[in-house]
Amino acid sequence: MEDINIPVETEEVTPDAEVETTVEETAEAAEDTTPAAETEETTETAEVTEPITVPIRFNHESKHLTIDEAATYAQKGMAAEPVMSKLRYLSAILKEPVNQVVDSLLTSNEKARKDELLEQVNGNEELAEKLLKAERTEYQKAVDEMIAAEKSAEEQEKTSTNDRLANDFIELQKEVPEISSVDKVPKAVMKEAVDKNISLLDAYLRHQHKENKNIKAATETQKAAEKSTTGTAQSATNDGTSPEIEAMLQGMWG
Repeated sequence: MEDINIPVETEEVTPDAEVETTVEETAEAAEDTTPAAETEETTETAEVTEPITVPIRFNHESKHLTIDEAATYAQKGMAAEPVMSKLRYLSAILKEPVNQVVDSLLTSNEKARKDELLEQVNGNEELAEKLLKAERTEYQKAVDEMIAAEKSAEEQEKTSTNDRLANDFIELQKEVPEISSVDKVPKAVMKEAVDKNISLLDAYLRHQHKENKNIKAATETQKAAEKSTTGTAQSATNDGTSPEIEAMLQGMWG
């Protein structure tokens, strides 16, 4: 696959040259009585592009997430919503907050498991507690593996999407040569290609079609407005009367 390099413009800043002033030049400047010309100092600073972040508030804490982080959390939230809906329903039945419902379920499950272990070890409390602790470690390990697997799947999907977009850009550039680099692709086109899982070329053509429709609508609106203005002006000039009626009125009233 052809690598795509996004050009980054940099501005080379050179230090100001030192100005040597002799005694004679200083004296001449002091004798000069003409007004000094006004000068404007222009300070050029390198433009710093800060990453776009999304402010959120969770658990009474304010955080700023990058666009990728916000998208990831949004996807996780959408996936978890069906489960949360069931938990809210259970919360309404038990008349307890959702967090308390979850804690109660975990506590109840552990108590039931401990009772089973106590029965297996003939009531040995210490041994049952050790076995239960070992099981908690195994459960947490399984949870960590699930999280790692989900993260790996997300990374693979992201990489796959980037590879697809890179290939799509090559196809788009062949059809639309004026798009010389990736940063020339409209953000709306890139977003639609990702969100709808369609090619960049397809997204670009849709974007262009929408833009052309908007331009056509704006042109027709402008023409209608101009026609209305012209009609009003003509109406004001004629005042709604024909030359024959004007002549008759002049004959009647002199």
